[in-house]
Amino acid sequence: MFVFGKKDTTLRSERMFGKKCPNCSAAGTTEMRVLAQYVHFYWIPFFPLSKKGVSQCEQCKQKLEFKDMPSSFQMEYEAMRDEVKAPIWHFAGLGALAILLAFAWHSNKVDNENDLLYLNNPQVGDRYEIKTDLLNYTLMKVATVKGDTIGVQANAMQVSKSYKLINIDKPQNYHQLVEPMLKSELMEMFTSGELMNVNR
Repeated sequence: MFVFGKKDTTLRSERMFGKKCPNCSAAGTTEMRVLAQYVHFYWIPFFPLSKKGVSQCEQCKQKLEFKDMPSSFQMEYEAMRDEVKAPIWHFAGLGALAILLAFAWHSNKVDNENDLLYLNNPQVGDRYEIKTDLLNYTLMKVATVKGDTIGVQANAMQVSKSYKLINIDKPQNYHQLVEPMLKSELMEMFTSGELMNVNR
């Protein structure tokens, strides 16, 4: 279950000694707070939304939102609000997401570079992950390498998810017949996305 929502945190609070509570008229008993609202996902802050003001009298406990405050309270809040900023930790989720995306991009880039290296320099035992159509995946294994001609053995099994290919990577699943392919053909398959990955 996904848990997300909004939450408030206090950025600043001050006792307004020169102001009287509009409800009980007690002087210097009202505290003004500047709150920052942020979006959280699994209680991890992702980004701030807005600031809001709340005043509360310690004597009569009356609590007022900005729209219900007298103008003098509103001016006090606006002065405080302009002096504070949302803390960096309100962006923690976005920061973590950015790091994960950067890591995934870098890993994918390294994988593609390795795949090209392996395709240019094939070795017996290399396994090629093949996308046969929109819904199925299979494997080919390099059996022989002679110049630009690569002998491959097709896997007799197919799976519906690419991460399940490991389940069919077993010696008994590969055909004994070795089919010749040119290195250029494999490169074309890689460029088109039919050959997805090279495992060595």
